[in-house]
Amino acid sequence: METDYKRHKDGNIYAYVKFNIFIPAKGKNENELIDYAREEFYHDQFGYQKDMMMGGTVHEYIDDSELEDFFFFGRLEEE
Repeated sequence: METDYKRHKDGNIYAYVKFNIFIPAKGKNENELIDYAREEFYHDQFGYQKDMMMGGTVHEYIDDSELEDFFFFGRLEEE
């Protein structure tokens, strides 16, 4: 399924890709659940990264004004 997109002048499409992961957690309130899930993710990053290889969706296209925040265009100047 292809969505509407805007190509950059270099021919590429720039977008945020969304991965949904679910981490089992335990705690007495929402803050404890979130902290537990963060720790679990930190300690088992490789396992979650393997799960991410199975999917992803284009979430939102990146506005031209934000591109330079994430990607390098141009040349590095030699000092």
